[in-house]
Amino acid sequence: MKDLRIVCPVLFFVCLAAGLTSSAHASLEEKIQKLPSKSFCVNADIETTWQTLTEVLHDMEIVPSLADKSHWTLTSVFVLAEFSQLRKISRNARFLAKGRFTVKIRLEEVTPAFTEMHVTMQIRQNKLTKKERLLKSRGTFEKLLAFRVNQRAIGKQFPWLYEIRLGMMLVPDLEKTRYHIDHVEAESPAGEAGFRDGDVLMQIDGRSVTIRGELFDILSPVTEARQMEFVVLRKEVEKRIPVWIVRIGEKPAKLGMSLKWVVSKDKFMVADIGSHSRASHAGLCLGDFMIEKDGISLTNWTNYYRALAGTSDSKPVQVKVLRGTQVLSLTIPPLAPAIIPEVSAIPAA
Repeated sequence: MKDLRIVCPVLFFVCLAAGLTSSAHASLEEKIQKLPSKSFCVNADIETTWQTLTEVLHDMEIVPSLADKSHWTLTSVFVLAEFSQLRKISRNARFLAKGRFTVKIRLEEVTPAFTEMHVTMQIRQNKLTKKERLLKSRGTFEKLLAFRVNQRAIGKQFPWLYEIRLGMMLVPDLEKTRYHIDHVEAESPAGEAGFRDGDVLMQIDGRSVTIRGELFDILSPVTEARQMEFVVLRKEVEKRIPVWIVRIGEKPAKLGMSLKWVVSKDKFMVADIGSHSRASHAGLCLGDFMIEKDGISLTNWTNYYRALAGTSDSKPVQVKVLRGTQVLSLTIPPLAPAIIPEVSAIPAA
């Protein structure tokens, strides 16, 4: 299923943790204070962001050497990097024998739904014939870290956001304080509505949307499928795009079948049916084209998700299918409740 995600583009590299001595710590602090930091948006409050950051660093096998929660600042240990890994994060790595880096991260809460994460990275280079020197980071590690923290923090504070099936990514832009749209899926409500990569989100239903948190206030009340008007900026021209917002829970209704979009027919075809499933009991067959579900015409992906959102395990589902030249009306029964066998008490001996 396509869903709505707020992400940063990332590249990946692996690092191995090593120790940082206390004598090197003071010198390290002085050096990294002079390095420029890279800033990222985390759509969560500062407490959630801090907790998530420590979890992500642990998953990456990076052990903090200094964690000052009173100032929301965390410094990692030195990390050994192999030659091939260092080439991904520094500009002049051809003559490197080995490299080490450390990361300092400072959090700053702007709103309860927006925390800025400032990341300063120090890369230390050892040449074969020269003394150690500092290199500039290309931002690979920082983007990877921000992506992982942002994704997990949103899941903690706004788990319902990942239930929205829209089919595009919203990428926060700190400079413009807006989201730009990326990775629009063609076979999704967003693709069918007309969103394009590079669009900048300006409004939803007449309300301004920035990275400060309005997005969550606007979308959180939407519990049923609802059409909303998005305003985007495309090449300095405003475009108004109506699109259906559909939320589907982590456990959608179990019909016991899967559908496949057949481009040549512009229809959804029944591609698989489970034995003894709700769909099989209704009389559905492989190769049937489902043209309607609970009164919603399945003419596109938008309507597919609208119909899916209204499906329940406890209620029957009315469908129309095209089988050959015949249109058949079928009823998919509710999911039978699980039968728990009674256990008789065994008398004590």
